Amino acid sequence: MSSSVDGLVSGLDTTSIITSLLQVDAAPQTALKKKMSTEQSEVTAYQGINTKMAALKTASENLQKSTAWSPMTATSSNTAVTATTTSTSTTAGSLTFDVTSLASARSVVSSATYASTTAVAPATGTAAAFPLDVVRGGKYLGTISPSTGSLQDMVSAINSAKDLGISAVAIHTGPNEYRLQIASSTTGSDGDFQLVASTGTRTKGDAVTDPEVNGFTQLKAASNATIDLGNGITASSSTNTFSDLMPGVTLTATAVASGVTVGVTKDTSTITSSVKAMVDAANDALNAIKTQSRAGTPTATGALTGGGVLAGDFTVRQLRDKILSSFSSAVGGKSLATVGVQLSSDGTVTFDQGKFLKNLAADPDGTKAILAPTSVFGNTDTGLSERLEAVGKSATDSVSGTLTTAIAGRNSDITDLTKRVSDWDTRLADKKARYQKYYSAMEVALGKLQSQSSQMQASLSRLE
Repeated sequence: MSSSVDGLVSGLDTTSIITSLLQVDAAPQTALKKKMSTEQSEVTAYQGINTKMAALKTASENLQKSTAWSPMTATSSNTAVTATTTSTSTTAGSLTFDVTSLASARSVVSSATYASTTAVAPATGTAAAFPLDVVRGGKYLGTISPSTGSLQDMVSAINSAKDLGISAVAIHTGPNEYRLQIASSTTGSDGDFQLVASTGTRTKGDAVTDPEVNGFTQLKAASNATIDLGNGITASSSTNTFSDLMPGVTLTATAVASGVTVGVTKDTSTITSSVKAMVDAANDALNAIKTQSRAGTPTATGALTGGGVLAGDFTVRQLRDKILSSFSSAVGGKSLATVGVQLSSDGTVTFDQGKFLKNLAADPDGTKAILAPTSVFGNTDTGLSERLEAVGKSATDSVSGTLTTAIAGRNSDITDLTKRVSDWDTRLADKKARYQKYYSAMEVALGKLQSQSSQMQASLSRLE
């Protein structure tokens, strides 16, 4: 049936009449939609505050890590050596030394050359006779037994024996000239190896004193990296990395160098940044709560304007009070202001970095005791970061958090309201159909009456 039933007989604007009637009938649905919009706005506001509280919880946790309170930084005077701290037990100090050598792996190349990698007989020179036994540190490791005498098979036999600690490659040294190169897989004297004639009777670990076979030329000897500390004192490493030459510091050499100085100093920038990050996160959370819960300003009619979505909300008001209380309460009888953290009259938190650094230098343990938690440093009271972490967790916990619960409650209401609005869509559609049917029937009835009236007037005219 057409929705247009404007009266052709009555002259009534029945479409407008039906629309007006439906607007009155839809008042309950309109109220539901308004409530649903309000609930959706509240969910968005809660979620925004929840994000800020999660950031506050993370910043508080970061400040509780013991590594944040013992930051040391290592520097090197020469790019040939890099220095990094690896332990919280690193102490300040410096060391000057010379890098006299870098670690190298032994490598040899065949004296004989081959016309191709598949050639069996050498083109020039005399090749070492396989099979060969591999020896390291005077102990037998294993045997290399190529299936043929070609370079290709030699390389395959060596590289497939993973436990020998050596690798091979066929190198192209000139036109129709290939050689076999064998190298240790590791640098330093521990990776040194020898190739001796195989007896076919050795077992792994047997002592070997046989001389190395002829047929190879050494390209590079196995050697350790060496640091000269002066007065005949040296340190060596099978790699170019020296661990704990200075406690908690790793040195890596990339070139020979003289007069290298590595210094380790306390780095206060990390802990300062961590404290500032926590204060900033707290202010972000307080500002978000303030924005969403502001009361608004009364207008001339008594209505409020400019109010927050969560004005008067107990959940966020309580959350704000907990954050402020964390900053206003003393720790171990000491005000947070002693370490540069102070609650202002406008409800924000300030951080005096200069005052913090001064107190940290004069009383590092006391500063830790105020800001860090009992569980890490054994305070006699709950540190600020632990307080704020607890506030953040109580608000954002995925199961029991106050904000989590509030969001879940609103989402449940929205689901119910969405169903009720949908039910009203069906109800209003039925009402519209009934209105259209009613006015259509009225037009038909009026049409019949009009027809009857015309007939009666015609009859009366004939009687005159």
